[in-house]
Amino acid sequence: MYYTFKQVLADPETRGTILIPLGILLLIYPISIAAEIVGLPGSTLGVISALLGLYVLFRGLGLEDTIDETLERIRVGLFSGRVQLITYVVAAALIIVAGIDGVETVETLVGIDPEPVQAVPAFVYGAVQWVAAAGVVAAFGRITDEFLAGDFRWRYLNAPFYVTAIAVVLHGLSAFFLALPFAGLSYLAVTLTTGTFIGLASTLAFAVAEQRYPQNRDRELTG
Repeated sequence: MYYTFKQVLADPETRGTILIPLGILLLIYPISIAAEIVGLPGSTLGVISALLGLYVLFRGLGLEDTIDETLERIRVGLFSGRVQLITYVVAAALIIVAGIDGVETVETLVGIDPEPVQAVPAFVYGAVQWVAAAGVVAAFGRITDEFLAGDFRWRYLNAPFYVTAIAVVLHGLSAFFLALPFAGLSYLAVTLTTGTFIGLASTLAFAVAEQRYPQNRDRELTG
């Protein structure tokens, strides 16, 4: 028994899997006693239970590997000077702003307790410009890193134009479904046509650019 327990302690993976939950369980009782002294028994036990449940879920789903990979990418991005790291943070902030603006737009246009048919287009109408801005910022960060790494391709420039095209279409559709004063059939037709044109024009333009102005790697392969 002693040697078995010693082998368990010597294995880092087994040690983390068994001893961490066991340690949390053993801490519940003394923490609950301390919590009773300060008058917070329920909330403290709830926090401990939540932490233990999250740990078990993370271990069971294997999410710790994903978190480790994400942290490693962030570390590499910090030390290698990747622009993507900054643009992703800005994009995340813009997504949060989009959610807030979308909720405010729903409350302004359709009231506090709207029907889903009205709430969805109102939320999209309020959030779409911020989501589009986040997509464009993230796309330009990726393009900049690819250029600095020497892996730039003309077709990478399609991303911000595609994001803009989708945003224009969603803006027109949401405004039309909300029956806004300016959003009639003509407005919907213009936005749908404009979004389609932006996507097609960018695709064609950068495809021609790749053929006429190939990058250095393409020249090496063809040469």
